Amino acid sequence: SLTAYDLRMVSWLKKSNGKGRSALPCVRSDDQEDELLTVSIIKGGKKVVCGTAEGKLAIFTWNKWEDYDDIYPGHPGSVDTMLRVDDDTVLTGSNDGMMRIVQVHPNKFLGLIGDHGGFPLEEMQFGPVGSNVVGTVCHDNVVRMWDVSVLIDNEDDDEEEEEESSTEDGVIEGGGSIGISSSEKRGYKKSVACSDDSESDSDSIDSDDSGLDRKNEKGKKHGTIKKRIKTEAEQFFQDL
Repeated sequence: SLTAYDLRMVSWLKKSNGKGRSALPCVRSDDQEDELLTVSIIKGGKKVVCGTAEGKLAIFTWNKWEDYDDIYPGHPGSVDTMLRVDDDTVLTGSNDGMMRIVQVHPNKFLGLIGDHGGFPLEEMQFGPVGSNVVGTVCHDNVVRMWDVSVLIDNEDDDEEEEEESSTEDGVIEGGGSIGISSSEKRGYKKSVACSDDSESDSDSIDSDDSGLDRKNEKGKKHGTIKKRIKTEAEQFFQDL
């Protein structure tokens, strides 16, 4: 069964060798058919995932402790240890020596982190804050360090995407937000339209001016030709 204790509420119990203090259980689930070996809290404290001796993940809802709401099979051996990665993902250590990445709701296996050569995996812990390693212990009495930067990188990418989307919505990274009223937007669009019209007008004026210049140049050329012909005729009659 799954039992929850409130460590703030304790009771003095009389022991054979004197007084002792112990916490009383607050809630307790029904007896489960399978043995519960490890526990992890996810989904912002709304869900509790338990690894079982039959290789299943039993998923409880907080404040509904009578029985699990969902169960996810798939591990070939017992799930002896579990480590929370984020609100949707956990690392599981199984009796077959495999360390797996499991997503909860929707339930699916995301991949493998490491293999311990068939030795049952007993414990997993993250390294110091800022490190991208997980330490594991199994039955061969060896402490192994695994690189899990792929998990940390995915979280950083999600945060960067959120920052980029907030920046696009008008949020400056260094401070407050930019507020643009609807009237300002209309004024901005109107000014842009006016500037576009002025540019088109100037382009049309330039094209008209260039057309007039070409006509003037043609007229000058024709006038020069006529003047040159008249001069030759006069010269001819003068020679006679």
